[in-house]
Amino acid sequence: MPEGKNIYQRVNAVMQEVNYIAKGEKFVNGQYRFVSHDAVTAKMHPVLTKHGIAAIPTVREIKQEGNRTQVQLDVVFVNIDNPQDAFQ
Repeated sequence: MPEGKNIYQRVNAVMQEVNYIAKGEKFVNGQYRFVSHDAVTAKMHPVLTKHGIAAIPTVREIKQEGNRTQVQLDVVFVNIDNPQDAFQ
């Protein structure tokens, strides 16, 4: 159980469990494969919650260019047992 660990120890525990997320089979313009948001979320969410880490996103900027959307986020990682123990 993560109780008593600080946020850095918790993140280290997550890193020990999740060391790679594979690219999908879908190609963009026949040129390259990518790791989807859904793949990252599916892999990371259960491990972050297991180790008592909340990831709090804040949208900094959104740009729309044709069919391409770019979003800049700030994410704060919070120790759920001690919310003052956090980093961005």
